[in-house]
Amino acid sequence: KTPVAVTNFALLDSDLQQTDLLGRQMSESFMHELHKFRIPVLDYKATDYIRVTEEGDFLLSRDYLDLNSSLPIEYVLTGTMAKHQGGVLVNARILGIESRAVVASAQTLIPFYVVDALIPSDGGASAGTKDGVKLSKG
Repeated sequence: KTPVAVTNFALLDSDLQQTDLLGRQMSESFMHELHKFRIPVLDYKATDYIRVTEEGDFLLSRDYLDLNSSLPIEYVLTGTMAKHQGGVLVNARILGIESRAVVASAQTLIPFYVVDALIPSDGGASAGTKDGVKLSKG
């Protein structure tokens, strides 16, 4: 009955303060899956207000100044990712936030064809290209 917070999955070969679209999508997917299994999930990125802008109406934020600093987080699902010859190797774990004890862990390999199916909304490095040729509006 204790809520679990879910963080983005970090790139293992970084300072653990970097992620990518896959790392963000995995955290979103795990939040959904935990909720499906009736495990309470705490979304610490939710603000106390709805921000209305020309780009849309938003409740979530990545700006730490917008977020509540005192939430009842006791467990966190987190993990790392490393590129592997066949795809991306994912290590996931649930930690007790105070004890740092690992209470659950899992590992899987996500094949590159699944990873490559994610398309960044900002265009990303491969967007706007066809057969390695950069396309632009004329």
